[in-house]
Amino acid sequence: MNRILLIAVLCMSVTLTAFAQEEVSTRLTSALARGDVRDLSVYFTDQMEVSGIGAPGIYDVRQMSTSLTAFFSENRPRSCRISHQGTRENATFYVLSLLDANDKEYRVYVLLRRDGDRLYIKQFRIDNVRK
Repeated sequence: MNRILLIAVLCMSVTLTAFAQEEVSTRLTSALARGDVRDLSVYFTDQMEVSGIGAPGIYDVRQMSTSLTAFFSENRPRSCRISHQGTRENATFYVLSLLDANDKEYRVYVLLRRDGDRLYIKQFRIDNVRK
């Protein structure tokens, strides 16, 4: 009986984690599709590894907001869709999205890390993909 209860609890835990990750993936992709830096900033922290917008490096919240605002002002988003997502070690998961903006396609890679109840962006990369 205890074994069945343990298996049930583990299954529920995995299902809830997958559901939460799916929800975050959808929120990120939706914010990218709208070019909504404010919605994306919920996941910002002072130590994000960033490339593809501005100079590559470690960005804080202000730098990330400024760089993304500039990117979206030059690249008006039309749509964004999740291409792939998955979990990695050390309480991280990633979302790979395809962003259509100004008749260009961009691959957006976001690696998120869980710290307690909070998720934050650990890595953010935008790559131009030829159409």
